[in-house]
Amino acid sequence: MGSYQNNFSDFAVSAIDMLAEQTLKAQNLSSIVDSSANAPASKTAVAYSSGGGYGFVPGGGAARSAQYTGAKFELTTDGAGAITAVKVIDQGPNVATSGDTIIFNADSLNLAFGVSNITGDVTATLAGSDLEKPSGIFYNRLPSLYVGSAGDVKVTLAEDTNPIVLTGLTANTFVPVTCRQIHNTDAATTVTNLLALF
Repeated sequence: MGSYQNNFSDFAVSAIDMLAEQTLKAQNLSSIVDSSANAPASKTAVAYSSGGGYGFVPGGGAARSAQYTGAKFELTTDGAGAITAVKVIDQGPNVATSGDTIIFNADSLNLAFGVSNITGDVTATLAGSDLEKPSGIFYNRLPSLYVGSAGDVKVTLAEDTNPIVLTGLTANTFVPVTCRQIHNTDAATTVTNLLALF
């Protein structure tokens, strides 16, 4: 079983849908609107978002700039100081859907660029092309599995280096293993409903 509070016995306390395309891709976001002013020209800075529909609900992954956790972004300005690109550089644990927004307000922009005179904000609106399935690789908290459909799942167990395929799993089954990797994009994984449980 993955990480859980002792008083919860074997109950999971959180989950990730391993087959849903809800994780930010490590790339430039496709749609940004820059209504900021006074950003330094021709600069690149690392920023954390300050708000928006993405990451500010339970299970979200973008973080307020004061927390320094969650998704991390690289902002790039052109020669006139306009922010022309928002690139995901550290995806963070996140769950997003197309249409969610990521906002960088003046405070987060000033913090990122190390200045104090930026006004306005930058808003990125997520498109389907900005999202992908989770990587399936886990480092600190290691999950167990729940399969909601019959089939097979390829995994690497917590103390192994070679993957195995758990075959013939029945629908609606909790699988009491601890995984360091769930090979959710591998052809050997044939289930159509798969949750990582923590």
